[in-house]
Amino acid sequence: MADGSIKGDGNATFGPSEQNAIYGHQLDSKKFLTSGVSTTPFFERARYYATGGCKFSGYVFKISREIFIASGGSEYIVSEWVTEPQEPEDQEVILVDKEQGAIPKTAMIEVTFIDIAIPTE
Repeated sequence: MADGSIKGDGNATFGPSEQNAIYGHQLDSKKFLTSGVSTTPFFERARYYATGGCKFSGYVFKISREIFIASGGSEYIVSEWVTEPQEPEDQEVILVDKEQGAIPKTAMIEVTFIDIAIPTE
């Protein structure tokens, strides 16, 4: 893109594509809107995002990727699509519902409330 957000480094293709959606989503999901939901397999990274960088209380949802995929959803492991992910420590996986709707409740196996008033270990 002319604004420098998408570079000609081989991570993007010409025209609309899954590749571009994944690349743009992991760069800035507010700017490059997709129907995907960013996830991480690491609780502490999920906690960081759920609390806006430990600024406010929030919720971490543990999602079964197996149940999600069995319900017809798709997963995109960012590191398999992008050579240099924006946040490699997240090991981000983008989940997309088959009808571009909500993640099925059956795939949400645990919800943890994070109260920032309670210090972490």
